[in-house]
Amino acid sequence: MATRAGSERVSEVSSMNAAVKIVRDQMAEKSLESRVAVLETDVAHIKEDIQDIKIDMRSMRGEIKAANDGIAELRQEVGVIRATLSGLAATIASHMATKAELSSLETRLVSMEANMIRWFVGTAIAIGALGFAIARFVDVPDRSPAVVGTSLVR
Repeated sequence: MATRAGSERVSEVSSMNAAVKIVRDQMAEKSLESRVAVLETDVAHIKEDIQDIKIDMRSMRGEIKAANDGIAELRQEVGVIRATLSGLAATIASHMATKAELSSLETRLVSMEANMIRWFVGTAIAIGALGFAIARFVDVPDRSPAVVGTSLVR
């Protein structure tokens, strides 16, 4: 609203300036022909400006058409990307585990952990027993400090 009021005021001021100019011209006793000549010159400039605007509009139409073509291509590419992403989402969703599958996996992992602990304890006991058995049957000379330097005869 403020812009409209401002433009109306500018229009009123320019109309007043034109009226003042006409009155001044009449007071200066300029002839009608000189004023018409000024108007014809102004109209010629207006026609040139309109021609320039038409040329600019034609070039802008071409640019707008090119932009619209580019937008259409982008929309097609976005459609292809959306289709590809939908396919990927479906593929990923088909390979995802369900809650039941995760629960089953957790149960199997706990079971494997218990089996591994049993095997570790059993293997440690077997290695310890094997070590004692070997130590029992292997004859190792006594190397205590009291015996060092004496010969061992049996």
